[in-house]
Amino acid sequence: MNPESSQEEARPSVHLENYASWYRSLSQDQGLVFRLTNELREVIPGFDHFKFEMLGEQNRLLKVRFQGTTGDYPSEYRLSDLSDGQRTLIALYTVLVASPAAGENTDTLCLDEPENFLALPEIQPWLVALHDRCSGGEVQALLISHHPELIDYLLASPVGYWFDRECNQPTRVRPISTDDSSGLPISELIARGWLRE
Repeated sequence: MNPESSQEEARPSVHLENYASWYRSLSQDQGLVFRLTNELREVIPGFDHFKFEMLGEQNRLLKVRFQGTTGDYPSEYRLSDLSDGQRTLIALYTVLVASPAAGENTDTLCLDEPENFLALPEIQPWLVALHDRCSGGEVQALLISHHPELIDYLLASPVGYWFDRECNQPTRVRPISTDDSSGLPISELIARGWLRE
């Protein structure tokens, strides 16, 4: 993620390298910024708020301010100085919070392995929030993951699909059947090759 922005950008790029410019556009909606800030305060220890620093007439540098511990001064970091996990959480929550509300144009979020760089306790609250928004019909999501916990969590309701491809053959798509008498979680059925159509 490039911490510098020369102009506002209405949409995020595929890899969110334009996050600062996208956030610059989103920051025109103070309600959205307030919701995002509150969400990030809950999941990133010490997170306080975003701040733009002037770099000439047009350019801005996106910084993240963290509250210090008792007696310490607050700290500011460039977006690019944060850990991969912190930037991932910022990106995931921004994408979720910035998605249109129900009744507007419903977005489809397509995310490949959103759990990368995150421990399960870090990604779990976001998954719950995503699941709630999807269940409420506010947003649609297509998540690709190999993580067993995500597979088991997301298949608590039968919405998962299995993509299978033999060598030099077309990809087959089929719903994942949760009807199994073994009592094993779906991730274990997949690992053992026992998944049925």
